[in-house]
Amino acid sequence: MRMIKRSSFLMLLALFFLPFPVHADHDTLHIMLDPGHGGDQSGAERSWEGETISEKDINLSIAELLKQELEQYEDVTVSLTRTGDQSLTLEERTAEALEEDADIMISLHNNAHGDCCAYDHGCTVLTAKGPYKEEFALKQQELACNILHELSGLGIEDQGILIRTSETGDTYPDGTLADYYGLVRAGVKHDLPTVIIEHAFLDSDSDYQEYLCDEEKLEKLAAADARGIARYYQLVSEDEEEALPSLESVKEKLVLVKDNNAAHNEIFYKVYYDDDSRENSQTGMAGEDDDDSGEEQMIREVIDAIIKMLTHNK
Repeated sequence: MRMIKRSSFLMLLALFFLPFPVHADHDTLHIMLDPGHGGDQSGAERSWEGETISEKDINLSIAELLKQELEQYEDVTVSLTRTGDQSLTLEERTAEALEEDADIMISLHNNAHGDCCAYDHGCTVLTAKGPYKEEFALKQQELACNILHELSGLGIEDQGILIRTSETGDTYPDGTLADYYGLVRAGVKHDLPTVIIEHAFLDSDSDYQEYLCDEEKLEKLAAADARGIARYYQLVSEDEEEALPSLESVKEKLVLVKDNNAAHNEIFYKVYYDDDSRENSQTGMAGEDDDDSGEEQMIREVIDAIIKMLTHNK
């Protein structure tokens, strides 16, 4: 009887400490891509060689290219909130993702310099801040680490993960300030993981020329996004036998924005995918039997077996 209880305990513990995210109960990962802005919402704009360049058009191009990239992976379904130049409210975007039972929504944007941040170039990913639904927020931040890892590999400066609190006093049920950005806040309320990727600054001459000015450069952005998403979810492409290796011990910058004055921002660093911390958190959780010293190794063996099984079944 004790061995049965211990086996069940170890299995549950192993599942809890799996080093990669497990998506919804169904077999296919459904990703909702949200090309930011559209219609009368142009987003950021700039002039280039006598032409007005609108963020909404670049966002849609990246979304279409990213959809093609992601569909090369097994067991993945990809949808778009818009496929043309139409206006959608934030509520309509979230509602569409919920209606289609998406596992995650990824909103695709490009930036422009403003007063809330001190930098005027580079990439960032906006996520939920926690501590309300802390594990939910952590998963989004881990996804952000993977995406930033790939984008920075193209040469774009990694400006970190941006989290922002409500400036109107909106709160979550636990009394903490809600997230500022409507899509992120709605995602928290509806348990729909939602991140916003700001690939580069449209109004930065260097960012625009190096990363945004033609189809080939946008293809590279989309491919980087896809690799980051695939690495996080441990997706296997149709041309490969196994997933990209998981990140390890990633130190990432977080920028906490409190209002529209960059001088008030809090900047700190956090280590994600820290295996030592994960293993240390397991120490002392076994029972009192003399053979308990080997249970941590048993946990790791169970985890490895589950990983191999899931990877093989993809």
